[in-house]
Amino acid sequence: MAAAHPNRQVRCAGVALGAQGDNTIMTLQTGRYLINCYRDAKSGAKLPEGVAYLNNFASLRGRRAAARTLDDIVRFDVLLETYDIVCANLVVAVGERYEKLVAGGANPEVAYEECGAAAGRE
Repeated sequence: MAAAHPNRQVRCAGVALGAQGDNTIMTLQTGRYLINCYRDAKSGAKLPEGVAYLNNFASLRGRRAAARTLDDIVRFDVLLETYDIVCANLVVAVGERYEKLVAGGANPEVAYEECGAAAGRE
């Protein structure tokens, strides 16, 4: 049946590849946004609600979640705190990597791409 519909397969493959490219672009743009949010938070700017966890990045750095029992891990406040801790630590690590690359003479655009690749491996 596959041989009977080669054009359909090509169209489906094209759509899949197009979607993958869109996802890559969106991921890179999100990474740039988060790095810039980290840099803004570091300079004292108040960030919007969606990234407000970065307003407290210094206190979240290296911190562990408060969950100590099985009952704790289903509490919304503990889940929210855990999300903030994990996200802040990842964004700060990538933001610091970006700043280190740029300080070492890397082109900012190249540094963004390098950090995006690094974040995908973490």
